[in-house]
Amino acid sequence: MPVLLGALSSLLIGVGDFLARFAAQRTKAVTVVVAGSAAGLVVTAVLAPLIDGSPIVRDLAFGAISGVLSGLALALLYQGMTVASVAVVSPTASVFIALIPFMWGLSRGESLGMWSMVGVAVVIPSLVLTSFSPELGDRARLGLVLGVASGLLFGVGFVFLGETSIESGVWPAVSQRGASLVAMLALATIQRVPRLAPPSARAFALVGGTVGAFAIVLFTLGAQHGSVSEVSVAASTYPAVTAVLAWRYDKD
Repeated sequence: MPVLLGALSSLLIGVGDFLARFAAQRTKAVTVVVAGSAAGLVVTAVLAPLIDGSPIVRDLAFGAISGVLSGLALALLYQGMTVASVAVVSPTASVFIALIPFMWGLSRGESLGMWSMVGVAVVIPSLVLTSFSPELGDRARLGLVLGVASGLLFGVGFVFLGETSIESGVWPAVSQRGASLVAMLALATIQRVPRLAPPSARAFALVGGTVGAFAIVLFTLGAQHGSVSEVSVAASTYPAVTAVLAWRYDKD
């Protein structure tokens, strides 16, 4: 079940990133993350009381750290999607989303079955190979840099989220979205970019953030009830969804 939750999370992340990419093509990436984080905060705040669990200070703090890291990671990811290609940035980031929690879990003594190891052996090299797009030239190099930076932040952020306890339910997801919102509002102010998405981008950003919030809830539950190593690898397959949608509907 935890791996299934990770896989469902990857599906929603892929859809959410595709919608957010549309928004990032019409406004600043940080502005898109502000809108998405706000929508995500509402969604998680509504869901948290409906799922078994109660706020625990340690887990809320871990969620908040994850939120700051994930907010920055999303801004880099969306920026990369607009200047390079989904097929470069997303798979590059997802390698680290899979690898960092995977290595963390193994260092904590998590053991994986044979089929889990086979899955890891297929997924991680595949993510690396799908980011190869020589026709993009210099844009591919910039996309790789932004993808690596985003993936490192995401990977560490997911480790913190995976360290939250079952007793806290999805309350860490609430603090994660809330911290991301505060951090991105501060960054938007520092960079002097709009904090409110324009009408042409607002709907995409809000719906993308809503879908992404459900993905975070599923990831949190999966990591709490199972192995963060397995769940993170399952969740890292989201670029397949984003890339197919971008190819089909945005001529990427």
